[in-house]
Amino acid sequence: MSDLIQYAQRGRNTWWAWLLGPILGFTLALVAGVLITIAVMLAGAAPPDLAQQIARPTHPRVFFITTGVTFGCILAGLAASAWLVQAKRPTDLIGDWRWRGFVAGAAAWSLAQVAAAALDYALAPASFRLTASAATLELALAAVPALAVQTFAEEFVFRGLATQGLRLLLPPLPCALASGALFAVVHIPNGWPQAANALVFGVAAAWIALRTGGLATTFGMHLANNLFGALVVVSTADVFRGAPGLFTQQPLQGLWVDVMMQGALMIALTLVITRMTRTQPGTNT
Repeated sequence: MSDLIQYAQRGRNTWWAWLLGPILGFTLALVAGVLITIAVMLAGAAPPDLAQQIARPTHPRVFFITTGVTFGCILAGLAASAWLVQAKRPTDLIGDWRWRGFVAGAAAWSLAQVAAAALDYALAPASFRLTASAATLELALAAVPALAVQTFAEEFVFRGLATQGLRLLLPPLPCALASGALFAVVHIPNGWPQAANALVFGVAAAWIALRTGGLATTFGMHLANNLFGALVVVSTADVFRGAPGLFTQQPLQGLWVDVMMQGALMIALTLVITRMTRTQPGTNT
């Protein structure tokens, strides 16, 4: 089975390096975020209701620019700390990158989400409203680059740093379970259905990263997942609620029906990828 272990073993792997590296990385990200905020305030570029605009995507430009900058700081801070403390290059944490894996992951999960939305519509067509407007174009222009940064940063953290660190301690399956649990924990503030969905997604994504030896496929899946939820079918119970997407949906029975449906699709996709993945990782190109 392909494995991230060859990448995890690179650099400095003493326990204190794995502890200090993320601490320093998030500290650097916080400092960078504060400096950027101060600069924006001094330049008078911040709207007077900035706190409200960054809380919900009703105003897509401010919400998604803030999201992109925040996660960009996290990505840069963790990459810098990994290099300084752990002697790891960003490519060591990204693993075996293959663009066809990215495209395959994005396409497969997009199709899965379309299928889930179609089933939802068949069960309850009244739960969908067409909400496309001129604001949808502004939403797309802001959301696509911001969510690319956000999802890549999360993959770098959870399927890169976290999964590699856990893989040094655990066999592949327990590693994937632990990585997925960690991913779910940080999504608890979004609600228990979202946390449950993140658990399934996190375990599956960690397993796929282990199978493929890198983040390309999981980044494609993650980006497709967030773009679909922010642009195509926006759930009224999701973190992107209020965004002027193509459609708005009142989810069935809260989010639990959707969670179970997407969980089943994710498990099926994971099994397919498991059967298709090569036996040895290639070079990092």
